[in-house]
Amino acid sequence: PVDAAEARAVGEAGMRHALAEAAAGAPARAATIAIVRAKGRKYGVSFEPAPVQAAAKETRSLPGEFIAAGANDVTDAFLEWARPIVGPLPQCEVFN
Repeated sequence: PVDAAEARAVGEAGMRHALAEAAAGAPARAATIAIVRAKGRKYGVSFEPAPVQAAAKETRSLPGEFIAAGANDVTDAFLEWARPIVGPLPQCEVFN
């Protein structure tokens, strides 16, 4: 649900940005809307216009604190970070 709401908000922010630029007489230019996560433990985001070139170069790796010691799982810190975005996660079981 959060992901779907953010996707819609990105579209709305893009339209508002394009309409504002057109109303100001600005020339058309390629832009994207960046989802910027707020700092702190409470989940929140803002939607900001950015040049397409800036979005294309922003590839990030998963921080080491989110990768479990055996490098085959994620940590509780990752689950805490991801939960507001993805919602409830399924319970995983281990078979003996």
